[in-house]
This record gives sequence, structure tokens and C-alpha cells, in this order.
Amino acid sequence: MDLTNVTEAVSALEGLIDSMDGVDIIVINSGVGSASPEFPLSDELQTVAVNVAGFTAMANAAYHYFSGRQGGHIVGMSSVASVRGGPAADYHASKAYVSRYLEGLACRSGSKKAGIAVTDIRPGFVETAMTEGADTFWQASVEEAAKQMLRAIRKKRRVVYVTRRWRLIAFLMSSLPFGLYRRAISR
Repeated sequence: MDLTNVTEAVSALEGLIDSMDGVDIIVINSGVGSASPEFPLSDELQTVAVNVAGFTAMANAAYHYFSGRQGGHIVGMSSVASVRGGPAADYHASKAYVSRYLEGLACRSGSKKAGIAVTDIRPGFVETAMTEGADTFWQASVEEAAKQMLRAIRKKRRVVYVTRRWRLIAFLMSSLPFGLYRRAISR
């Protein structure tokens, strides 16, 4: 679905749900980011359009659909990047938004007794086109990442880091004072 056109994307999701005679789970994976050294505003706005506005439209539609059914499961793909800011300001900020929005949906579901499970999947580096040619560490194969994601979805975990060792990195990232964190990521 083209998440830059939220009206069409929501209609497409609703049409897909109808064509499948309903669903029990909706997985939302909206992820673009710019690595351009020029840092153009157009790239930043594209990331926000897809990762924030597009994600919100899908998650909101999923929430309303599952509210009407008195239950379901929303899974959102965030990132370890959601924990702190970074040189890819647009990507880090948009993924932080995704994590906070999912947390809000979980709170809303609980307070409204809507019966909707919400899972926030926060992958680290996975062997995809996004990491191709990048100098990354602890990169997981697509197969291993998918296996861990599926396990978390089946268990309806609230937050999961993929691979699990990224939980340590997330903890360290969130614990470091800003000056140390900035030096660590600037290497």
C-alpha cells in the first residue's frame, strides 16, 4: 500500500480485510529513511509521511476494526533506533513515534477493555536492502529475525527486540548520558 496517500491506503486495508472475510492480526511495517549526506528537507518529509502519517493511518484503522470485533492483534515494526536520536534524525524520530503510538494503543485498549493485543517489534540490523553495504554489527539473517518476530507475535509480547541481544544495546543507549552517547555513535 502506498502510505503516502493515507486515504487510499486505509481503503485498501479495509478492502483487503473484507476480501479475507476478516482478520485476527494486522502487521504494520512502514519504514523508509534517508542516508543522504546533504540532509534534504524533502527526504525528511518523505520519511515522516510514510513512517508517521502512513503508520498512524494503518494503526488507527486496525484499532477501529478490532474494536468493532472486541479483539485482535496489532503488530507494529519499530526499531532499536526508537530508543534515542541519531544521525538519521528523521528515521530515529519516526520510529520513536511508532513505539509511543503503539504504547498508547495498548493503554487505550486496556482502558476501553477492547481486547486488542499490541506488539512493538524493535529490530536491530537485519540483512535487507536497507543495510546493504553498511558497516553494521550484530546483523541478523532475515530467517532468524522472522523466526524471533513470529515467536513474539504468537506470545503476544508487548515489546520485543530482534535479535534479543539488541535489548542490551537499547538499555545502554537509554542509560548513557548524552555526551557519551553522541561520542559512541559518532565513531
